[in-house]
Amino acid sequence: MKFAVVCFTERGALICRRLYTYFNSRGVECVTRVPTRFLKEEWKKDGMSGQAEELSWWTGRQFEEKNAVIFVGAVGIAVRAIAPWVKDKLSDPPVVAVDEAGRFCVPLLSGHVGGANELALEIADELGAAAVVTTATDVNGLFAADLFAAGNGLEITDRREAKEISARILEGEPVGFFSDFQVDQIPRGCEETWHRHNIWVTVRTGLTEKGGQRDWPCGILRDSRPGEGCTETSESAGILRLVPKAVVLGLGCRRGVPPELLRIQVKTVLSEAGIDWRGVKRIASIDLKKDEPAILTLGAEEGINLQFYTAEELKKVKGTFFESPFVENTVGIGNVCERAACGEGGRLIFGKTAGNGVTVAAALEEIPPLKSSCGFGRKD
Repeated sequence: MKFAVVCFTERGALICRRLYTYFNSRGVECVTRVPTRFLKEEWKKDGMSGQAEELSWWTGRQFEEKNAVIFVGAVGIAVRAIAPWVKDKLSDPPVVAVDEAGRFCVPLLSGHVGGANELALEIADELGAAAVVTTATDVNGLFAADLFAAGNGLEITDRREAKEISARILEGEPVGFFSDFQVDQIPRGCEETWHRHNIWVTVRTGLTEKGGQRDWPCGILRDSRPGEGCTETSESAGILRLVPKAVVLGLGCRRGVPPELLRIQVKTVLSEAGIDWRGVKRIASIDLKKDEPAILTLGAEEGINLQFYTAEELKKVKGTFFESPFVENTVGIGNVCERAACGEGGRLIFGKTAGNGVTVAAALEEIPPLKSSCGFGRKD
Protein backbone atom coordinates (compact mmCIF):
# COMPACT_ATOMS: atom_id res chain seq x y z
CA MET A 1 0.00 0.00 0.00
CA LYS A 2 1.25 3.45 -0.93
CA PHE A 3 0.42 6.62 1.00
CA ALA A 4 -1.04 9.62 -0.82
CA VAL A 5 -0.93 13.04 0.86
CA VAL A 6 -2.83 16.06 -0.45
CA CYS A 7 -2.89 19.65 0.80
CA PHE A 8 -4.46 22.96 -0.23
CA THR A 9 -2.64 25.83 1.53
CA GLU A 10 0.91 27.00 2.17
CA ARG A 11 0.68 25.98 5.81
CA GLY A 12 -0.75 22.63 4.82
CA ALA A 13 2.13 22.13 2.38
CA LEU A 14 4.56 22.21 5.30
CA ILE A 15 2.62 19.43 7.03
CA CYS A 16 2.53 17.55 3.74
CA ARG A 17 6.31 17.87 3.49
CA ARG A 18 6.76 16.52 7.03
CA LEU A 19 4.59 13.51 6.33
CA TYR A 20 6.28 12.83 2.99
CA THR A 21 9.70 12.88 4.69
CA TYR A 22 8.45 10.69 7.53
CA PHE A 23 6.92 8.01 5.33
CA ASN A 24 9.96 7.88 3.09
CA SER A 25 12.22 7.47 6.13
CA ARG A 26 10.21 4.33 6.92
CA GLY A 27 10.66 3.01 3.41
CA VAL A 28 6.99 3.55 2.54
CA GLU A 29 6.21 4.77 -0.97
CA CYS A 30 4.43 8.11 -0.82
CA VAL A 31 2.86 10.35 -3.47
CA THR A 32 1.74 13.95 -2.99
CA ARG A 33 -0.58 16.53 -4.51
CA VAL A 34 0.67 19.98 -3.49
CA PRO A 35 -0.59 23.26 -5.05
CA THR A 36 2.09 24.19 -7.59
CA ARG A 37 2.70 27.65 -6.13
CA PHE A 38 3.63 26.09 -2.76
CA LEU A 39 5.84 23.32 -4.14
CA LYS A 40 9.49 24.23 -3.54
CA GLU A 41 12.25 23.25 -5.95
CA GLU A 42 14.10 21.14 -3.38
CA TRP A 43 10.87 19.27 -2.67
CA LYS A 44 10.53 18.45 -6.36
CA LYS A 45 14.05 17.07 -6.36
CA ASP A 46 13.02 14.78 -3.51
CA GLY A 47 10.16 13.41 -5.62
CA MET A 48 7.20 15.41 -4.34
CA SER A 49 4.53 16.17 -6.95
CA GLY A 50 2.33 19.17 -7.55
CA GLN A 51 -1.30 19.63 -8.52
CA ALA A 52 -1.60 17.69 -11.78
CA GLU A 53 -5.30 16.82 -11.93
CA GLU A 54 -8.68 17.74 -10.49
CA LEU A 55 -9.03 16.69 -6.83
CA SER A 56 -11.96 14.31 -7.26
CA TRP A 57 -10.26 12.34 -10.05
CA TRP A 58 -6.97 12.29 -8.14
CA THR A 59 -8.84 10.88 -5.14
CA GLY A 60 -10.61 8.31 -7.29
CA ARG A 61 -7.29 7.09 -8.63
CA GLN A 62 -5.97 6.62 -5.10
CA PHE A 63 -9.07 4.58 -4.24
CA GLU A 64 -8.62 2.45 -7.34
CA GLU A 65 -5.00 1.78 -6.40
CA LYS A 66 -5.98 1.10 -2.76
CA ASN A 67 -3.65 3.79 -1.45
CA ALA A 68 -4.05 5.25 2.03
CA VAL A 69 -5.18 8.86 1.56
CA ILE A 70 -4.26 11.68 3.95
CA PHE A 71 -5.98 15.04 3.49
CA VAL A 72 -4.20 17.99 5.08
CA GLY A 73 -7.05 20.44 5.39
CA ALA A 74 -10.70 20.68 6.37
CA VAL A 75 -12.69 17.49 6.95
CA GLY A 76 -15.43 18.86 4.69
CA ILE A 77 -13.07 19.00 1.71
CA ALA A 78 -12.01 15.42 2.33
CA VAL A 79 -15.60 14.19 2.64
CA ARG A 80 -16.66 15.82 -0.64
CA ALA A 81 -13.58 14.44 -2.43
CA ILE A 82 -14.07 10.83 -1.33
CA ALA A 83 -17.89 10.75 -1.53
CA PRO A 84 -18.16 9.52 -5.15
CA TRP A 85 -15.69 6.70 -4.53
CA VAL A 86 -16.83 5.21 -1.21
CA LYS A 87 -18.10 1.64 -1.66
CA ASP A 88 -17.64 -0.71 1.27
CA LYS A 89 -15.87 -0.74 4.64
CA LEU A 90 -14.11 -3.99 3.76
CA SER A 91 -12.69 -2.70 0.48
CA ASP A 92 -12.30 1.08 0.87
CA PRO A 93 -8.76 2.31 1.60
CA PRO A 94 -8.01 4.13 4.85
CA VAL A 95 -8.64 7.89 4.80
CA VAL A 96 -7.37 10.34 7.41
CA ALA A 97 -7.83 14.11 7.69
CA VAL A 98 -5.20 16.31 9.38
CA ASP A 99 -5.83 20.01 10.00
CA GLU A 100 -3.29 22.37 8.43
CA ALA A 101 -1.93 23.33 11.85
CA GLY A 102 -1.13 19.71 12.61
CA ARG A 103 -3.18 19.62 15.80
CA PHE A 104 -5.76 16.92 15.06
CA CYS A 105 -5.80 13.66 13.06
CA VAL A 106 -9.24 12.28 12.24
CA PRO A 107 -9.71 8.81 10.68
CA LEU A 108 -12.65 9.20 8.27
CA LEU A 109 -12.93 5.88 6.49
CA SER A 110 -11.96 2.24 7.04
CA GLY A 111 -10.90 2.81 10.62
CA HIS A 112 -10.53 -0.86 11.55
CA VAL A 113 -10.21 -3.04 8.47
CA GLY A 114 -8.16 -0.55 6.47
CA GLY A 115 -6.17 0.67 9.47
CA ALA A 116 -7.17 4.36 9.40
CA ASN A 117 -7.43 4.51 13.20
CA GLU A 118 -3.93 3.12 13.58
CA LEU A 119 -2.62 5.44 10.86
CA ALA A 120 -4.18 8.47 12.57
CA LEU A 121 -2.49 7.49 15.85
CA GLU A 122 0.84 7.10 14.06
CA ILE A 123 0.56 10.48 12.34
CA ALA A 124 -0.49 12.09 15.61
CA ASP A 125 2.63 10.72 17.31
CA GLU A 126 4.82 12.10 14.53
CA LEU A 127 3.21 15.56 14.49
CA GLY A 128 2.61 15.86 18.22
CA ALA A 129 -1.12 16.03 17.47
CA ALA A 130 -4.26 14.50 18.97
CA ALA A 131 -5.90 11.57 17.20
CA VAL A 132 -9.70 11.91 17.15
CA VAL A 133 -10.90 8.31 16.93
CA THR A 134 -14.69 8.03 16.93
CA THR A 135 -15.48 4.33 16.36
CA ALA A 136 -17.63 3.17 19.28
CA THR A 137 -15.60 0.12 20.29
CA ASP A 138 -12.38 2.17 20.34
CA VAL A 139 -13.97 4.96 22.35
CA ASN A 140 -15.16 2.45 24.94
CA GLY A 141 -12.04 0.28 24.83
CA LEU A 142 -14.02 -2.79 23.73
CA PHE A 143 -13.21 -5.79 21.56
CA ALA A 144 -13.83 -5.26 17.83
CA ALA A 145 -14.05 -8.31 15.60
CA ASP A 146 -13.07 -6.42 12.44
CA LEU A 147 -9.99 -4.94 14.13
CA PHE A 148 -9.03 -8.38 15.47
CA ALA A 149 -9.43 -9.81 11.97
CA ALA A 150 -7.41 -7.07 10.28
CA GLY A 151 -4.60 -7.26 12.83
CA ASN A 152 -4.28 -11.04 12.49
CA GLY A 153 -4.66 -11.38 8.73
CA LEU A 154 -8.13 -12.97 8.90
CA GLU A 155 -11.00 -12.58 6.45
CA ILE A 156 -14.49 -11.65 7.67
CA THR A 157 -17.13 -13.94 6.15
CA ASP A 158 -20.33 -12.12 7.15
CA ARG A 159 -20.52 -8.33 7.35
CA ARG A 160 -23.98 -8.38 8.92
CA GLU A 161 -22.78 -10.60 11.73
CA ALA A 162 -19.71 -8.42 12.24
CA LYS A 163 -21.99 -5.42 12.81
CA GLU A 164 -24.23 -7.48 15.09
CA ILE A 165 -21.22 -8.57 17.14
CA SER A 166 -20.12 -4.96 17.69
CA ALA A 167 -23.66 -3.93 18.64
CA ARG A 168 -23.99 -6.77 21.15
CA ILE A 169 -20.58 -6.03 22.67
CA LEU A 170 -21.51 -2.38 23.11
CA GLU A 171 -24.66 -3.54 24.90
CA GLY A 172 -22.54 -5.56 27.30
CA GLU A 173 -23.74 -8.99 26.19
CA PRO A 174 -21.40 -12.01 26.57
CA VAL A 175 -19.33 -13.06 23.59
CA GLY A 176 -18.09 -16.59 23.06
CA PHE A 177 -14.73 -17.15 21.39
CA PHE A 178 -13.33 -20.28 19.77
CA SER A 179 -10.23 -20.78 17.66
CA ASP A 180 -8.49 -23.82 16.22
CA PHE A 181 -5.32 -21.77 16.25
CA GLN A 182 -3.19 -20.58 19.14
CA VAL A 183 -4.26 -17.29 20.68
CA ASP A 184 -2.06 -15.49 23.21
CA GLN A 185 -5.17 -15.17 25.41
CA ILE A 186 -8.94 -15.07 25.08
CA PRO A 187 -9.80 -11.48 24.11
CA ARG A 188 -11.00 -9.41 27.05
CA GLY A 189 -14.79 -9.48 27.15
CA CYS A 190 -14.98 -12.89 25.44
CA GLU A 191 -15.52 -16.31 26.97
CA GLU A 192 -14.69 -19.90 26.06
CA THR A 193 -17.85 -21.26 27.67
CA TRP A 194 -21.12 -21.86 25.83
CA HIS A 195 -24.24 -19.89 26.74
CA ARG A 196 -27.74 -19.89 25.42
CA HIS A 197 -28.46 -16.55 23.71
CA ASN A 198 -24.90 -15.30 23.50
CA ILE A 199 -22.53 -14.17 20.75
CA TRP A 200 -19.84 -16.54 19.59
CA VAL A 201 -16.70 -15.62 17.72
CA THR A 202 -15.06 -18.56 15.96
CA VAL A 203 -11.82 -18.58 14.05
CA ARG A 204 -12.35 -21.25 11.41
CA THR A 205 -11.01 -22.05 7.98
CA GLY A 206 -13.93 -24.17 6.90
CA LEU A 207 -11.69 -27.05 5.82
CA THR A 208 -13.59 -30.33 5.88
CA GLU A 209 -12.18 -33.80 6.22
CA LYS A 210 -10.42 -34.93 3.06
CA GLY A 211 -7.34 -37.07 2.84
CA GLY A 212 -7.26 -37.50 6.61
CA GLN A 213 -7.23 -33.77 7.35
CA ARG A 214 -9.48 -32.32 10.04
CA ASP A 215 -11.71 -29.29 10.02
CA TRP A 216 -9.87 -26.09 10.99
CA PRO A 217 -11.83 -23.21 12.66
CA CYS A 218 -11.68 -19.42 13.38
CA GLY A 219 -14.81 -17.20 14.10
CA ILE A 220 -17.63 -15.62 16.28
CA LEU A 221 -21.03 -17.12 17.16
CA ARG A 222 -24.04 -15.55 18.90
CA ASP A 223 -27.19 -17.19 20.31
CA SER A 224 -25.55 -20.59 20.71
CA ARG A 225 -26.54 -23.48 22.90
CA PRO A 226 -24.24 -25.84 24.84
CA GLY A 227 -22.73 -28.60 22.78
CA GLU A 228 -19.52 -30.15 21.63
CA GLY A 229 -17.80 -27.78 19.23
CA CYS A 230 -19.30 -25.12 17.03
CA THR A 231 -21.54 -27.42 15.03
CA GLU A 232 -24.26 -27.81 17.63
CA THR A 233 -26.09 -24.49 17.58
CA SER A 234 -29.70 -23.41 17.62
CA GLU A 235 -31.53 -22.37 14.45
CA SER A 236 -31.20 -18.75 15.53
CA ALA A 237 -27.47 -19.05 16.13
CA GLY A 238 -25.41 -16.24 14.67
CA ILE A 239 -21.87 -17.11 13.68
CA LEU A 240 -19.15 -14.79 12.51
CA ARG A 241 -16.43 -16.96 11.04
CA LEU A 242 -12.99 -15.43 10.55
CA VAL A 243 -10.91 -17.22 7.94
CA PRO A 244 -7.09 -17.28 8.15
CA LYS A 245 -5.42 -16.64 4.79
CA ALA A 246 -3.10 -19.63 4.91
CA VAL A 247 -3.97 -21.84 1.94
CA VAL A 248 -1.55 -21.99 -1.01
CA LEU A 249 -2.89 -23.29 -4.31
CA GLY A 250 -0.56 -25.15 -6.61
CA LEU A 251 -1.78 -24.85 -10.20
CA GLY A 252 -0.95 -26.42 -13.50
CA CYS A 253 -2.89 -26.12 -16.75
CA ARG A 254 -2.67 -26.77 -20.45
CA ARG A 255 -1.48 -23.86 -22.55
CA GLY A 256 -4.26 -21.48 -23.54
CA VAL A 257 -6.95 -22.75 -21.16
CA PRO A 258 -9.77 -20.14 -21.02
CA PRO A 259 -9.55 -17.96 -17.85
CA GLU A 260 -13.18 -18.58 -16.90
CA LEU A 261 -12.73 -22.35 -17.24
CA LEU A 262 -9.68 -22.22 -14.97
CA ARG A 263 -11.60 -20.15 -12.41
CA ILE A 264 -14.58 -22.54 -12.39
CA GLN A 265 -12.38 -25.62 -12.11
CA VAL A 266 -10.31 -24.20 -9.26
CA LYS A 267 -13.32 -23.02 -7.25
CA THR A 268 -15.14 -26.30 -7.85
CA VAL A 269 -12.22 -28.31 -6.52
CA LEU A 270 -11.91 -26.05 -3.45
CA SER A 271 -15.64 -26.24 -2.78
CA GLU A 272 -15.59 -30.03 -2.94
CA ALA A 273 -12.66 -30.03 -0.49
CA GLY A 274 -14.55 -27.69 1.84
CA ILE A 275 -11.97 -24.92 1.54
CA ASP A 276 -13.19 -21.35 1.75
CA TRP A 277 -11.84 -19.38 -1.22
CA ARG A 278 -11.26 -16.42 1.10
CA GLY A 279 -8.56 -18.45 2.84
CA VAL A 280 -6.35 -18.60 -0.25
CA LYS A 281 -3.12 -16.74 0.43
CA ARG A 282 -1.14 -17.42 -2.73
CA ILE A 283 -1.25 -19.19 -6.10
CA ALA A 284 1.93 -21.01 -7.09
CA SER A 285 3.11 -22.74 -10.26
CA ILE A 286 6.18 -23.42 -12.39
CA ASP A 287 7.92 -20.49 -14.10
CA LEU A 288 6.90 -21.86 -17.50
CA LYS A 289 3.41 -20.61 -16.58
CA LYS A 290 4.40 -17.10 -15.53
CA ASP A 291 2.89 -15.69 -18.72
CA GLU A 292 -0.19 -17.96 -18.78
CA PRO A 293 -3.16 -15.57 -19.27
CA ALA A 294 -5.64 -17.69 -17.29
CA ILE A 295 -3.41 -17.83 -14.18
CA LEU A 296 -2.50 -14.15 -14.41
CA THR A 297 -6.16 -13.21 -14.81
CA LEU A 298 -7.23 -15.30 -11.80
CA GLY A 299 -4.60 -13.71 -9.59
CA ALA A 300 -5.37 -10.17 -10.74
CA GLU A 301 -9.15 -10.42 -10.51
CA GLU A 302 -9.12 -12.09 -7.10
CA GLY A 303 -6.30 -9.95 -5.70
CA ILE A 304 -4.12 -12.98 -4.89
CA ASN A 305 -0.34 -12.97 -5.14
CA LEU A 306 1.31 -15.28 -7.66
CA GLN A 307 4.57 -17.17 -7.18
CA PHE A 308 6.50 -19.10 -9.81
CA TYR A 309 9.28 -21.65 -9.26
CA THR A 310 11.86 -23.11 -11.59
CA ALA A 311 11.88 -26.87 -12.12
CA GLU A 312 15.10 -27.07 -10.09
CA GLU A 313 13.49 -25.23 -7.18
CA LEU A 314 10.47 -27.55 -7.27
CA LYS A 315 12.73 -30.61 -7.19
CA LYS A 316 14.10 -29.42 -3.83
CA VAL A 317 10.67 -29.29 -2.17
CA LYS A 318 10.50 -32.01 0.48
CA GLY A 319 7.58 -34.42 0.62
CA THR A 320 5.96 -37.41 -1.06
CA PHE A 321 4.31 -36.41 -4.33
CA PHE A 322 2.58 -38.17 -7.21
CA GLU A 323 5.11 -38.15 -10.05
CA SER A 324 4.11 -38.30 -13.71
CA PRO A 325 6.74 -39.37 -16.28
CA PHE A 326 4.81 -37.46 -18.95
CA VAL A 327 4.87 -34.22 -16.94
CA GLU A 328 8.55 -34.71 -16.16
CA ASN A 329 9.39 -35.13 -19.86
CA THR A 330 7.35 -32.02 -20.65
CA VAL A 331 8.45 -29.52 -17.99
CA GLY A 332 11.41 -31.19 -16.25
CA ILE A 333 9.64 -32.12 -13.01
CA GLY A 334 7.19 -34.96 -12.36
CA ASN A 335 4.69 -32.94 -10.34
CA VAL A 336 4.05 -29.22 -10.50
CA CYS A 337 0.90 -28.43 -8.51
CA GLU A 338 1.70 -30.41 -5.34
CA ARG A 339 5.31 -29.26 -5.15
CA ALA A 340 4.36 -25.64 -5.90
CA ALA A 341 1.69 -25.68 -3.17
CA CYS A 342 4.29 -26.89 -0.64
CA GLY A 343 7.06 -24.65 -1.96
CA GLU A 344 7.36 -22.62 1.25
CA GLY A 345 6.99 -25.55 3.62
CA GLY A 346 3.21 -25.89 3.77
CA ARG A 347 1.38 -29.12 4.66
CA LEU A 348 -0.47 -30.73 1.75
CA ILE A 349 -4.25 -30.60 2.30
CA PHE A 350 -5.15 -32.50 -0.85
CA GLY A 351 -3.02 -33.71 -3.73
CA LYS A 352 -3.21 -33.37 -7.48
CA THR A 353 -6.80 -33.09 -8.68
CA ALA A 354 -7.22 -32.89 -12.46
CA GLY A 355 -10.06 -31.84 -14.74
CA ASN A 356 -10.75 -29.68 -17.80
CA GLY A 357 -7.05 -29.32 -18.49
CA VAL A 358 -6.37 -27.94 -15.01
CA THR A 359 -4.52 -29.55 -12.08
CA VAL A 360 -4.97 -28.23 -8.55
CA ALA A 361 -3.39 -29.05 -5.19
CA ALA A 362 -3.58 -27.16 -1.91
CA ALA A 363 -1.32 -26.80 1.11
CA LEU A 364 -1.80 -25.15 4.50
CA GLU A 365 0.99 -22.92 5.73
CA GLU A 366 1.72 -22.37 9.41
CA ILE A 367 -0.48 -19.77 11.08
CA PRO A 368 1.29 -17.62 13.69
CA PRO A 369 -0.34 -17.22 17.13
CA LEU A 370 -3.26 -14.80 17.04
CA LYS A 371 -2.90 -11.60 19.06
CA SER A 372 -5.93 -10.80 21.19
CA SER A 373 -4.70 -7.21 21.58
CA CYS A 374 -5.49 -6.58 17.90
CA GLY A 375 -9.18 -6.47 18.81
CA PHE A 376 -8.91 -3.27 20.81
CA GLY A 377 -8.37 0.37 20.00
CA ARG A 378 -6.22 2.61 22.16
CA LYS A 379 -7.99 3.89 25.25
CA ASP A 380 -6.02 6.69 26.89
